Amino acid sequence: MKASETKTGGKPLHALIPLEEFKTVMGVDDRELGSYTEAEAAVRRSLDIHVKGRYLEQVSYDWFVIASIRSLAGNYEAALQALRTAIDLDRRTENSFGLASDWRAMGDVYKKAGNETASGQAYLRSASIFRALGNNEEASALEKMAN
Repeated sequence: MKASETKTGGKPLHALIPLEEFKTVMGVDDRELGSYTEAEAAVRRSLDIHVKGRYLEQVSYDWFVIASIRSLAGNYEAALQALRTAIDLDRRTENSFGLASDWRAMGDVYKKAGNETASGQAYLRSASIFRALGNNEEASALEKMAN
């Protein structure tokens, strides 16, 4: 059963959460099923709503999800471009946790693409942000991944 078909208390999921969040959930659900084109289209519908409302943190997260979809589809350069957009937005909104997560994901994509040097650099950048946030455990794990 897809997330969009889930019922809660007799009501469909889309009746219980805001439309833009429902569309993101639909996109993640399609991504997990392997329907990458449909997944990105669903998240882009959510992205359009967030852009119009100027919800920049949500816009950044939408690009993060799009990067994940593209990476799973094997489209690494497009995934990296989506992450660059997320990073830019997280900088503008001063979302440090978002930045740390974006850089970690960038390291993952570079690693999948076979670029160990860029992967290590991205992991170290993520580690430094996590450490500044006081998450030393995550920072240490990322530093190990970088080596």
